[in-house]
Amino acid sequence: MSTEITINTRLGQIKGIQRSNALTKADLFSFQGIPYAAPPVGDLRFRPPQPHPGWDRILDATKEGGICAQMDGMLGLGLCGSDDCLYLNVYSPNMEPGANKAVMVFVHGGGFTFGHSSSLFYGPDLLLAKDVVLVTLNYRVNIFGFLNLGIEACPGNVGLKDMIAALQWVKDNISQFGGDPNIVTLFGESAGAASVHYLMMAPPAKGLFHRAILQSGTAIDSWAFHTTQESHNNGVVLAKALGCQSEEPGSVLEFLKNIPAQDLIKPMNQHVITKEKTRRSLVFPFVPSVEAAGSPEDRVVWDHPVSMMKQVTTQVPFLIGINSQEGLLLLKHTSKDLSQLIEDLSSDFERAVPVNMNADGAKEKLIASSIKQFFFGNRQINLETAIPYLELYSDLLFTLGHYETLSMFAQSSPGQAFAYLFPYDGELNVFKKMIMQGLELQLPGACHVDELGYLFYIEMAGILPEPGSSDEKVSDNMTTLWTNFAKTGKPVTESFHSWTPCSQKDSSYLNLDVTLSTKPGFVFPERYDFWKELYATYQPNFLKGNL
Repeated sequence: MSTEITINTRLGQIKGIQRSNALTKADLFSFQGIPYAAPPVGDLRFRPPQPHPGWDRILDATKEGGICAQMDGMLGLGLCGSDDCLYLNVYSPNMEPGANKAVMVFVHGGGFTFGHSSSLFYGPDLLLAKDVVLVTLNYRVNIFGFLNLGIEACPGNVGLKDMIAALQWVKDNISQFGGDPNIVTLFGESAGAASVHYLMMAPPAKGLFHRAILQSGTAIDSWAFHTTQESHNNGVVLAKALGCQSEEPGSVLEFLKNIPAQDLIKPMNQHVITKEKTRRSLVFPFVPSVEAAGSPEDRVVWDHPVSMMKQVTTQVPFLIGINSQEGLLLLKHTSKDLSQLIEDLSSDFERAVPVNMNADGAKEKLIASSIKQFFFGNRQINLETAIPYLELYSDLLFTLGHYETLSMFAQSSPGQAFAYLFPYDGELNVFKKMIMQGLELQLPGACHVDELGYLFYIEMAGILPEPGSSDEKVSDNMTTLWTNFAKTGKPVTESFHSWTPCSQKDSSYLNLDVTLSTKPGFVFPERYDFWKELYATYQPNFLKGNL
């Protein structure tokens, strides 16, 4: 049962609904499909977000807004969406004036290529049970959010700038929803986490959020960054495949502006993602890249993210972590099954050499031999050694970026970073259950995305934590740590106060399980030591910190 509620914002009146929290049955106020910027249609495609002019009538915010054009990988919608997609949702436990609740703004993942803020996947009930205001948002993905032609009319990273516009909207309006604009935590998962990391270093985002949480993603992960030239080249290749006769950036831009949104998505993988690119890494067609055009103060990404980290001292405390079996993600993002993926590696082990080692020829073979010996020893690479295979790809895709981000921030911004590992495998590990269907293997641990089932009510799965279960305990641990961090900057529970930030001299991480515990050093310490020694030998500019 729900009732309507109308409030005022700076842009006009909004009508939402008051309903019961699915977990606690307490009041929950929901406002969905609120525009936070002008629709980026027509000439505004590929341009930074522009202010919304507002509205005269009452805006219906009882249903979600349109999603950005994409090949949906969340809800099974296939090719869907449009340019008109810059909408956010606000969920509040208390609409009283002066409620001043801590605000949590969530950025979805999806490889910068798909994803949206649907409450079917990101239901607010679990977090709102802990008395915070939650904001979820859409941002432009794929070519619409990350085409960079190196010219002022197409500077790149407008998807990241969408997030900044949403944060500005929060600053201007969230008090009307019971939130405090001075206590804002920006958190994200996968590409959303990488986005949060970028915004932690972005001058235009300074002061718009005060704490951050990076779940399974950083800006320096191999899949999260392109050079300006890579982004430009991908745009030109796609335009030529669709019939553009010019490679001049302005002409390419005008051509791409006039192609229907979904028609830009259809040929993407066929023309932009080559076999050689996917051989060495998980690759997405358009991701954040260095902005070579526009005024310096407006640039979100002004250098390689590793170089940016060296130039920035963050004043934003943050949580940063990974799941124990991230590598299972590969089964979602390829058309191959696990046995095929393992066969590919067995026949071409050089593909496991990290891209940032810039190795080829004899050097590549030496590095590959070291990696193979560490992860597999003298064992055959087959389904019986699936676990070391997945550990290797967990490292290549996520753990190396996690190591380096912590290592660098421990030096430049000591006392700001809290590290965690999420290893729990329960009924709410929805993503793993989906991926493992039909596989007879028993693979322990948490897959990429799995922690979201313990933070959000995944309504499409129809599962809430069973009262008294281990799932309920893990969900309570995680939502309590996250929301207390959002409220106070301290990730604690009523009975657990031992999670301390990393520094060069004293590092530990939280094992986020049924029972909370801290462990000294780094997640997967043997793997960390191996990679650190390997990089010291072959690429000494990476993993230089002392954790």
